[in-house]
Amino acid sequence: MRCLLYLAIFLAIVVPCSSKLVKGTINLSSVVTEQYISKFSFSVGKGYIDGNFSSEGLYFDHFRHDLRIYLFSDVGIKRMTTMASKGSLCRERMSEASWSTKIAPERGVNQQFFSFTTEVNVAGRTHYWYAMVADCWLEEYDAHPPKFQYSLKFLNSDLSHIPADERGLFQLHALLAILMIGFGGYIANLEYQHYSKAHRVHLVTVLFFIAYLLQLGSVVCEFWHLKVYADDGVGLRWQNTIFAFDQLSSIFQTLSELIVSFLLVSIACGWTLMRSASVESGGVEVRGPIRGSLIDSILGVLQQPTAIVTRGVGPAALFFPLLAVVVIYLELWGHRYDDDFNQFHDFEHLPGFLTIALRCCLWGVFLLGISRTLHSTPHINLVTFLKRFRIAGTVWFLTFPFVVVLTSLFFVPYVRHQIVTGTSLTVHSCGLALMSWEFLTNSEYFKVSTLSQVAAAAVGPLVSGREKSKISVD
Repeated sequence: MRCLLYLAIFLAIVVPCSSKLVKGTINLSSVVTEQYISKFSFSVGKGYIDGNFSSEGLYFDHFRHDLRIYLFSDVGIKRMTTMASKGSLCRERMSEASWSTKIAPERGVNQQFFSFTTEVNVAGRTHYWYAMVADCWLEEYDAHPPKFQYSLKFLNSDLSHIPADERGLFQLHALLAILMIGFGGYIANLEYQHYSKAHRVHLVTVLFFIAYLLQLGSVVCEFWHLKVYADDGVGLRWQNTIFAFDQLSSIFQTLSELIVSFLLVSIACGWTLMRSASVESGGVEVRGPIRGSLIDSILGVLQQPTAIVTRGVGPAALFFPLLAVVVIYLELWGHRYDDDFNQFHDFEHLPGFLTIALRCCLWGVFLLGISRTLHSTPHINLVTFLKRFRIAGTVWFLTFPFVVVLTSLFFVPYVRHQIVTGTSLTVHSCGLALMSWEFLTNSEYFKVSTLSQVAAAAVGPLVSGREKSKISVD
């Protein structure tokens, strides 16, 4: 109980007070009279907007101007974009805004630098508000005013909360970081106990531990990004700093998930499954790479992945390395859509859809591999394990895509980011915890795999230059 009390105090202390800060360049003309800035999820109550502008020349010249910042509700932005696609005047489109305020320098001050502070009253319900800057008078004449830089800070009610769509994520990452550090010490102790008895570890447990450390690094990086975001409204993103912890967190989690996928698919194809037993006694016979179609070659490589190092196996050996490059590229590509008005979580865009599709394809390879392994062994214990393993793997591969689709179809936009992010962290963290049980304890998998024989004589190719490898790979 005392530990829970300390944890509650810690989470209360680290609750951030913050805002959202966006910067950029606005270039309006008689053709382009409005520009989308950003979206922000105000909670019900008062909100605040602080703006600073600096033009490269004299924007407010002798022509008429009506430079304003507009806020559209989720309903209003749909109507506005529909009107824009069909053709309409600026004033007609901006009439769909729920709120606006005029932006103009005060008399007697530098006309190239101006700022404003305004209050926004949000009633009814929490939802996204979409900010646009427009000057509708520009379409009345051939206008080519100078560009100007903007810096807008959106503050939620009582200046003490991050946007509603980020609420709870800071505390979630803080809690997960604490739990994962503690649990990481526990599994490191289990691994050390195995090594101290056998003086060897299995490559499966090494890869699992790397995946665990990557996930822990992801949680810590995102925690630190959110902490900085709470202080300056910007955070640690590559648009603002070389210490892009937000993107680094995504890459770490992507790599961790990819290693877990590799382990699940390889085990499904027969890797580590009782090589010491003969086929007649029920073990899976581990042959070299299967010849035939490309999918046969890929399954052969996954059945014996260490063959990639010991002898060349052709193009199929590049399956997971290429997949890793593609998935990381999609992850980085997806960050370009972070602030688009119609994107509400990390998978609601083309690279996100492609990432989900690749995960489903891996599930298909997983099912194909496990079906072939089931057909190759009559051993009842191994068959029982593989059937349960098929269910567990299916749950791991498909839970996240299912939640993404369900969230996009049935949940309001401002809660989608919380649900998708929370589900991603929970599913992967729980998966790692269950894998630690399978790999490091006397589990059902441990009994039917070569992990139970690590203490015996070396059974795989040497990994180091010594006579006896410290890592068993078969």
